[in-house]
Amino acid sequence: MGNSANDVRYLDEWRRAPLTYRPGLDLTGAHTDHYEVCLSAAADEATFGQATDHLLRYHNYPPDVMDHVSDFSRSNRRMRVGDRIIQRVHLLPFVDVLMMNEVVRVTSETRRTGFACITTTKHDEIGQWSPQIEHRPDGTLWLIIDTYSRPNVPWFAQGIGRQMQLRAHRRGNEHFRHLITS
Repeated sequence: MGNSANDVRYLDEWRRAPLTYRPGLDLTGAHTDHYEVCLSAAADEATFGQATDHLLRYHNYPPDVMDHVSDFSRSNRRMRVGDRIIQRVHLLPFVDVLMMNEVVRVTSETRRTGFACITTTKHDEIGQWSPQIEHRPDGTLWLIIDTYSRPNVPWFAQGIGRQMQLRAHRRGNEHFRHLITS
């Protein structure tokens, strides 16, 4: 694994990297994924607040899958629209890939919190990732994630890339659930 502490420089170097996706863009061959993970069967406001804080600080993946540095982590705050995120994805031992996303929406309501980030030209996919936390009237707390992405890599890497993406989704969902239940 690389040294994500040094990745902060890419926030500045890649600052002007254009977004590669806008809602409604036809991405023929795109993957769509939808996840609903029950985080708690009986959550109170404190648990919802804890989940919100983890979500808006991008604590979505375990460190062996991905590290990140961002405008908001650099300032030790929650994310805001326009913040950039550098992801260091750990593919194989000693093989990491750096990518950049931008936060384009942050939702903060009484019982629902979430965000959406869109890929930039410094990413190996084109698409959007949108997680949210819902505290439902029955007291349950849910993590809901919608993704829409098309690989932006050579055809021969797409199959393994998709397998690794699905593994990262699964591991991220497990990790986030563990953050809330422990």
